[in-house]
Amino acid sequence: MQIKCVCMLAAALCAGASMAATWTGAAGDGLWTTDANWEGNTPPGAGDDALFTASATLAAPTDFTGTVRVQGEGTHLTLTNVAAAAALAVAVDEGATLEKTGAGSLTLRAAPGFHPGRVVVTAGEAVFAGNGDWEAPGAFGPVAVAAGAGARIVESPAAQRHGVLVFAGGRTEGEIKNIWATH
Repeated sequence: MQIKCVCMLAAALCAGASMAATWTGAAGDGLWTTDANWEGNTPPGAGDDALFTASATLAAPTDFTGTVRVQGEGTHLTLTNVAAAAALAVAVDEGATLEKTGAGSLTLRAAPGFHPGRVVVTAGEAVFAGNGDWEAPGAFGPVAVAAGAGARIVESPAAQRHGVLVFAGGRTEGEIKNIWATH
């Protein structure tokens, strides 16, 4: 009877847990959907974590509902070819960078907790959504926005206080410290 109860408890606990899929880039094509680019040939599923521990450049996924985690000193994840509806939950650790390049708009929601890594917008727009919700705060570290690119805050009390964040015209890059967001 005890063994049966322990097994049932373990199964219940595991049912709600997300899995982590680690990017290897082994296929060399930079495609999120190629199984061989993920450790064990297993890409992340809905609600999983996509873990990047080495630098990579790939097209931003359009239908991923888990969390993109960029970890490790010097790790630089560049997301390109952003589709109009792309939105990601992200966690960028200290010393790591998430860069958004190319035209299009990418919506970012900080995963719960403080993620002091750097977010860089070199082209197009980054939208920081869900800022200021007291129930599950998350935070980004420094945000750099290149001339001609844009960043803004939506779905947040901060959207009314701070307005639209755009850096251009004479400045090569702007820094916004600790943008608060939620997932």
